[in-house]
Amino acid sequence: MAGVDQLKKNVDQYYDEMKYDQIAEQLEPYKGGDDIGLLWRLARANYERQKTLGSDAAQLRLLQDTLATVQRALALDATDPNCHKWMAIYLNAITKLQGSKAQIDAATTIREHMLKACEYGPDDATNWHLIAMWEYSVADISWVMRKLATVVYGEPPRATFQQALDNFLKADQLSDGFRQLSAGRGLAWPIKSRNLMMIGKCYQKLKDKENAIKYLKMVRALEAKTADDEESKEEAISMLKQMGITD
Repeated sequence: MAGVDQLKKNVDQYYDEMKYDQIAEQLEPYKGGDDIGLLWRLARANYERQKTLGSDAAQLRLLQDTLATVQRALALDATDPNCHKWMAIYLNAITKLQGSKAQIDAATTIREHMLKACEYGPDDATNWHLIAMWEYSVADISWVMRKLATVVYGEPPRATFQQALDNFLKADQLSDGFRQLSAGRGLAWPIKSRNLMMIGKCYQKLKDKENAIKYLKMVRALEAKTADDEESKEEAISMLKQMGITD
C-alpha cells in the first residue's frame, strides 16, 4: 500500500509539472488492476497526451482506448467522483470528434456523469466547472441549430447562461479565486484561467458589461503557464478590444 501511495504522489507531482508521458509510462502496467486512484490518474494523463497528437484519428484512438480504463474504474466504484468526472470528460471529447449527432446523442449521459461527479465530489471545483461548461455550450446553441437538431435528432437538452454562470462562480469560490491549491494534493488547479474566462463570457451573454470586463481583465493579467492559459488569455484580450477596452 505504501508503494502505491508513493506512486500516486509521484504521478501527481509529474502532473503538476506537465510530464504526462512519464505518468503514462509509470501507470500503464496498472491499467488492468483494481486501484481506482491509479486508473483515473492514467486517464487524466492520457487526456492531456491526446491534445498533442497530430490528427483527429490519433486523438480519437487514444481517447477510445483509455475510455475502457475509465469504464473499468467506474465499474469498480460507481460512487467515486473522479470516475464520473473522467467518464464525462472522455465521452465529451470522443463525441466532439465524432460529430454533432454523436454529441447530441451522448449529451444526457454526459450530464448525468457530471451531476454524479458534483454529487459525490461537491468540494472539487473542476466538477462544477465541467457542468457549467456543459450548460454554457447547450445555452449557446443558436435558435436555428436547435430547431434543426430537433427535426433531425429529437429535442436537444436545454440550459441557460445564468445556470452556467452560477456554477462557474461556484467553482471560483471553491478554489478561493483560484489562488489556492486544489483538493489538498499540492496541485494548482489547471483550468483556472478558462473558468475565469467563462465567467466573463457568461456576464457578456447576460449583458452585464461591467462584470464581463472585470473577469476578462483578470484573465488578461494572469501568467500563462500552459497552452490553455495562453489560449484563454488571447481570447480575453480579443474580447476586451472588441468591447473597446485597451487599458
